[in-house]
Amino acid sequence: MNSKVRFCYAQVFAFTLNLLLGASESQLDKTISALLENGSYDPKIPPDYSSDYPVEVGVQIVILSMDSVDESSMDYSLTVYLRQKWQDSRLRFNPELYIGDHWQEAKNKTSIVTTASLGQNHESSSTAPSSVTHNGSYVDQSTEIPGDGKHIYNRLELDTRLMDKVWSPDTFFINERQAKFHEITVPNKLMHVFSNGTVFYSVRLSMTLTCHMTLSHYPFDHQECPLMLGSYGFTTHNLVYHWKDNNAVVIHGDVELPTFSITHWNMTRCHEFVDETLGNFSCLQVSVYLSRSYGYYVTQVYIPSILIVTLSWVNFWLDIDAIPARITLGLLSVLTMTTMSVGTRSDLPRVSYVKAIDVWTAVCLMFVFSALLEFAYVNVTARVEKRRMSMRDAVKLASANLRAMEDGKVEPRRPQAQPTVNKRERARRVDKISRIVFPSCFAAFNVFYWSFYMT
Repeated sequence: MNSKVRFCYAQVFAFTLNLLLGASESQLDKTISALLENGSYDPKIPPDYSSDYPVEVGVQIVILSMDSVDESSMDYSLTVYLRQKWQDSRLRFNPELYIGDHWQEAKNKTSIVTTASLGQNHESSSTAPSSVTHNGSYVDQSTEIPGDGKHIYNRLELDTRLMDKVWSPDTFFINERQAKFHEITVPNKLMHVFSNGTVFYSVRLSMTLTCHMTLSHYPFDHQECPLMLGSYGFTTHNLVYHWKDNNAVVIHGDVELPTFSITHWNMTRCHEFVDETLGNFSCLQVSVYLSRSYGYYVTQVYIPSILIVTLSWVNFWLDIDAIPARITLGLLSVLTMTTMSVGTRSDLPRVSYVKAIDVWTAVCLMFVFSALLEFAYVNVTARVEKRRMSMRDAVKLASANLRAMEDGKVEPRRPQAQPTVNKRERARRVDKISRIVFPSCFAAFNVFYWSFYMT
C-alpha cells in the first residue's frame, strides 16, 4: 500500500470522526437537558428516597501526600482524591438515543467514500490489504472503536458548572479541623454519569485531621492516625457508605514523611450513634499506622547527652586541689544537660505522663549533677578535715610548749601533718571508687532503657 492510499485512509477516518463528534454534540446537549433540566429531576432529593433501601455509596481514597504530623497540636495534614460512586436511577439514558441516526449515516458515508478511494488507487496495489473488509470499507485497526464505537457514548462527562444539578452525598470528615478544595486552574473535581444511572464523583482535597497520640514511648513511639468520613444529614435509612473494594485506600508511592514511616493501614466500617431520636449515621474509617524515625533524636539528643555525662566523669581524674577546673567542668555539664532537656520538650505538648525522652534526660541530668555533688563532698571533706587537724595540732602544740616551758625547755614543738595526709587519701579513694561506680551504673541504665523502650 503506497503513501497515497494511507493518506486517503487517514482523511476518511478524520472525516468520519468529525462527523460523529459533530453529530453527537447536539445529542449531548439534548441528553443533558432531558436528564437535568426537564423539571422532573430534583438534586435536593436522594435517589429512591421513598423506597425502603438506602443509597449505597462506594468510596475510594487515594492519599497523594502527607505533609506533616504535629505532636504539639495532635494533628496531621494530607492531600487526597476522594472518589465516590452511587446509583441514581433518575439519570439513566439510552446510548442509542444519545447517538441517534447519525452513527448509521456516518457509517454509510464512510463506506461510500472509502470504496471510491480504493477504486481510484487499485492500480497501485495488486492485492487488497488485510485491513479491508468484505464490503470494501477500510478499518484502521489501530484506531478502531470497539463495539461499533458506541461505548464512548455510554457516559456523560459533566462540566463543573453542571455538577450542582446532580444529587451527591453530603460527605464530611468527622475528625477534620480544616480543609480546602483545590481550584487552580479550575475546580479539581469531576463527575461522570453512566447510561445505567451510575454516578462517579471525584474531588481533590487538602485537610488537617486530628490524631490523638500517646507519647509515652516518644521518640520510639508508633501512632495510629485515623481518617473518618460519613454523612452529615442522612441516617443509615437513606444512605450507607462502603469501601469500593479491598484496595479502596491507595497511598501514592511518593508519600514520604521526614520523621515517620508508614507501616500499614486498614479500613473499617463504623456507625456513629448520635441519639435515639436521630439514629445511626453511616461512616467509614481508614487508620494509617506510623512508626517514628528516631535517627534524628539519636544524633541530636542521645549521643550528645552521653558525651556530656562522660565529660562530667573527667572530674574524678582531676586532683582534689584543682578546685577551679573541677567546678567549671561540673557546672558546665549541668547547665548543658539542663538546656538540652528543656530543648527536647519545647515542641511537645504538656502531657501528664512521663515520656521516654524525659526519662533519658532526667537520668543524664542526675548523673552529671551527682558528679558535681561528688566533687563537693570530696573537696569539703578534705578542707574540713584539714582545718580540724590544723586546730587540733595548734592545741597540741600550745600544750606541748607550755609543758616544755615548765620543764625549762624553750624549744617549741611543731605539729605533724600525717593525720591530714590520711584524710586526703580518703578523699582520693572516693574519686577512685567513683571512676568505677558512675560508668557501671550508667551502663546498667542504658541496658535497661534500650531494652525496655525498643521492644
